[in-house]
Amino acid sequence: MSAENEPRAPKSEQTRALILETALRLFQERGYDKTTMRVIAKEAGVSVGNAYYYFAGKEHLIQGFYDRIGADHQRAVREVLDRETDLEARLAGVLRAWLDVAGPYHEFAAQFFKNAADPDSPLSP
Repeated sequence: MSAENEPRAPKSEQTRALILETALRLFQERGYDKTTMRVIAKEAGVSVGNAYYYFAGKEHLIQGFYDRIGADHQRAVREVLDRETDLEARLAGVLRAWLDVAGPYHEFAAQFFKNAADPDSPLSP
């Protein structure tokens, strides 16, 4: 199927993805604390109310980030798990896939991963 014939995601999914992409870019450029929902909405070209419709707050955007990186990792390891039968090779492949998936987010995501381990943090999944 050619790209022009592929079904497009519904507009609501496209809007949600746009808000998430914009937020991740702004978190990387400005830092999490200096990025407000208002700025994210403005940069994404949506109303503040629309941004809050999809994400109740910044911490929910981080949950969206966790969901995305987890899904990306799951897709990346499928080939390894289908191909490898040895436990050591499977574990090594899963870890390499994680490093590949998480690599682009390394510079700005450290604060999110640190907070993920803290059950009292609003950024904890």
